[in-house]
Amino acid sequence: MQAMKRKQVRCPGVLTPWACSLALLVTGCTYAISEGLDEQGNATQIIFPEITQNEALERGIFPNLDNLRLIKPGMTKEDLYYLLGVPHFRETHGAREWDYVFKFHDAEGVTTCQYKVLFDTSMKGRNFYWKPESCADRLSEQKDATASAEPRRIRLKADALFPFGKFAEQDMRPAGRQQLDELATELKSLDSSARITITGHTDRLGSDAYNQRLSQQRAETVRGYLAARGVPGAQMSAQGMGEHQPVTECGGKMARKELIACLEPNRRVEIEVTGEKPLQKAAGKE
Repeated sequence: MQAMKRKQVRCPGVLTPWACSLALLVTGCTYAISEGLDEQGNATQIIFPEITQNEALERGIFPNLDNLRLIKPGMTKEDLYYLLGVPHFRETHGAREWDYVFKFHDAEGVTTCQYKVLFDTSMKGRNFYWKPESCADRLSEQKDATASAEPRRIRLKADALFPFGKFAEQDMRPAGRQQLDELATELKSLDSSARITITGHTDRLGSDAYNQRLSQQRAETVRGYLAARGVPGAQMSAQGMGEHQPVTECGGKMARKELIACLEPNRRVEIEVTGEKPLQKAAGKE
């Protein structure tokens, strides 16, 4: 098989490198490809997308370390979607290389790392790389023994938050705003070690690209709403899963209105809280 060659695409001057990469993702072009990628998912030279530190801090996500520890060769793209979410950089048709940007809290503040997955020709993940390589050490770090053993999950019905097909804050329903106001009061009292992952989901109506975009937009809107009400933005990340994780299936012939109602449970926003510890009360106070 002929090795895949690195492609460099010139972006319009009005786009940042990150915006260009996202634009190339949509159009099916590739920002950078590791050189010499063979059928087994091995490459002669590993190439990461070029992004600035500010772009990484703005667009990267705080990953679930327990999920990262589960990654192993042979996993499908669906497995990786479930554990890590949607990659930040990827080819479109027949993608064999995915790139993520992760953020981690440490004593100096926030550290950014890039994470790459290379696939074989059967689209199974085979090789995994970090930039810088020292980022891999985080997987062997001991988990905080005082943190909650199990993550806490909160499921919000998207139809209660937004009208069908909508995502903007100005479109939010009053009942959805009330739900989020109450949730913000609770979340902003968490210890700074807690991490909050907001994931948007859609039903299967519409194209895959449309649903992916809508789910991401709804998750971002919820994140922004909570941040505006005091939940620390650095503790939250937002991601969209599109239609790929349904909780119900609706078979048989149905009128569109009936089908929309049947698929309602799939339209949701899920909030996962990990590393949760209650704030310690000050000495001498009740």
